Amino acid sequence: MEATPPAAAERWARRPGRLAPRPPPPSPPPGGVSPMGARRGRPPPPAPIKRRVSRIDWRRIELPPPAAPPVPAPLSVSGYPPPGAALPPPYVATPFTPFPGLDVSPLPVYHGGAYVCTAFLFGGFADGAVVAYLSDVSAVPDDVYAALLAVAAPPGPGLRLLIIDALSRTPHAAHWSLGQAVAWVARFRRDGGVAAAVRAVGMSCEVGDHAAVNAELAALPGEGGPGGVRLAYDGERFVFDGAGGEGGGAQH
Repeated sequence: MEATPPAAAERWARRPGRLAPRPPPPSPPPGGVSPMGARRGRPPPPAPIKRRVSRIDWRRIELPPPAAPPVPAPLSVSGYPPPGAALPPPYVATPFTPFPGLDVSPLPVYHGGAYVCTAFLFGGFADGAVVAYLSDVSAVPDDVYAALLAVAAPPGPGLRLLIIDALSRTPHAAHWSLGQAVAWVARFRRDGGVAAAVRAVGMSCEVGDHAAVNAELAALPGEGGPGGVRLAYDGERFVFDGAGGEGGGAQH
């Protein structure tokens, strides 16, 4: 028997994907039980609980454009770091030889206030070279300065290489600034100290571009020659093997 048009419409509505939405269940009376829950023996739903939650606001953070790198302040070499007083007697720095061909002499220096750090003199090389390593320095005690001059000034052998601390362009409590390091080296030379090469280490980004700062140092009075203060770089090598030559034997 052919279906009537209403029956055909009902079958079309019940096909998968075309089901008509069911009507919502009746709302329960206030404080009572819904008709469906009463028929199934379910307890009434609990009363709603008010909750306080944090409100989250999503905002787009607009970052400012990157600032241009700061222009380094002019290098000031006026004056020099004041020499430190003599160290207290309990401090003993004993030279030692870690292996044949290298002699190490510890040099107590100040590294901020009364804190004592250690610099070093390296010797025992085949060609008689002596290297002074003064890193992490804020002041050099008077007796240590005299010991350095005894090696670096005639008739001593002189320093083939002097390595100095130069953290920044501005003063620091525990390190020499670049200007203080240059001024200390200038005073060291005036007192008779000789260093074939001088390298600054431990620089922060505040010092400036490596090549630009080296050019600035070379333009300073007394620093234009091969013995002038220059910034060291990673991988720089000085070989002391009796070959002699400017800068301590073969330099790479």
